Amino acid sequence: MGNNSWGNVSCLSILTLMVFWGQIQNYMMRSNLNFLIVTMVNESSVMSQQTLSNTTDISERCHIDLDNVGSLNKTSPIGIVEDLATTSGSFHWDAWQRAFILGANSYGYLCTQIIGGRLTEIYGVKRIYGFGLLGSGILTALSPWAAYQHPNFLVALRIGIGLLTGVTFPSLHAMTARWVPVERRSRFISRSYFGSTFGLIITFPMCAYIVSWWNWEGAFYAISFITGIWFVFWWILVFDSPQDHPRISSDELEYLNTLIGREIDHKD
Repeated sequence: MGNNSWGNVSCLSILTLMVFWGQIQNYMMRSNLNFLIVTMVNESSVMSQQTLSNTTDISERCHIDLDNVGSLNKTSPIGIVEDLATTSGSFHWDAWQRAFILGANSYGYLCTQIIGGRLTEIYGVKRIYGFGLLGSGILTALSPWAAYQHPNFLVALRIGIGLLTGVTFPSLHAMTARWVPVERRSRFISRSYFGSTFGLIITFPMCAYIVSWWNWEGAFYAISFITGIWFVFWWILVFDSPQDHPRISSDELEYLNTLIGREIDHKD
């Protein structure tokens, strides 16, 4: 196996960092729409449609001529409807459509949580976790296109993101068992899995900055681009087990083999 080409940085430390970063991307892709949908939906248009419906009903009951409202002041219901400016996004999604779009990710996530462990046993942690997030990044980049096509396109795409990210946690449990000795497991989990929380913390301010500087589509593209960079590092630096790693030092390999092997012997 030779010496560790990363100097004094252990392969386990690199793995911890990559899982931390991966979990950031995981939760950024899962939660970004919670903020971005506010900028995507034309709230004024939705309110105008609702107000116009109510105003039409009032006009019919009160015999108001809607074709001759010039004399009405701007504080009247009809004047308010006329003054409502077109603000925010381009989409006229009602509350039900928005709720379905926001919940779609969870529908897919639930399904692959069940089979994620088995897929990891067949294809390996590196592939399942890596391609799960890479695929989610690609679908995230397609989100603006899907939204402009039809809300159902976006729902289907969000379900796909849920399906792909759903395999990540089961695969990480398998990686923890293969790489991390039991006495270091709690530290590995707390440090690397903190990326989930950190991802939630930074997603909203990051999206807000990108939207103010560029547009809401740019937020999807930026998150996807960062995920693509993460995947390149993941594919180069991470392997399914210490035995598969070509750059692990002989000392670290012996250390991990001894401790993890001892756990297996103890279980047997």
